[in-house]
Amino acid sequence: MLRDAGWNVVESMTFPDHHRYTARDLAAIDAKLKPSGADAVFTTDKDAVRLDSIRRSAEREGGPVYRVPLVVQFDPPGALFASVTAVLQ
Repeated sequence: MLRDAGWNVVESMTFPDHHRYTARDLAAIDAKLKPSGADAVFTTDKDAVRLDSIRRSAEREGGPVYRVPLVVQFDPPGALFASVTAVLQ
């Protein structure tokens, strides 16, 4: 998504959905940050919440971590509402 928006993404890491981050994960993220030449780490709001407690308790030398809000749009816009209404009826 960031690449599609024109950002220069120099490295990426993928974790499973609902991943419980550990200090080891944070160390792996920081280890990729320095040699990549990146200035910061970007993550979704959802994962940022999971990383916050670990970041506060771990000594880290990595750069800042920024949240990227995700916006969900339905096409057509009424599709979700119509689906929920159909199930409720």
